[in-house]
Amino acid sequence: MRLTRTGSVGIAKKQGFVLLALQTGLPTVPMVLTGTHRAWRKGSLHVPPASLSVKFLPPIRTDGWTADKIDAH
Repeated sequence: MRLTRTGSVGIAKKQGFVLLALQTGLPTVPMVLTGTHRAWRKGSLHVPPASLSVKFLPPIRTDGWTADKIDAH
């Protein structure tokens, strides 16, 4: 998973999905995008047409998640 230039998951992005799950209590459906490096080159504002693969993973139940354990998710 690469969400930042350094390859780490940004804390705001990680907490964003957790906060949404806490507020709604709905399952989170992870997805994997493959081929994005062909669609949007580093340092470019041009996004050419490219084939991407999207894979949806099994839903993750969030109904038992609590705010005091936000770092565990």
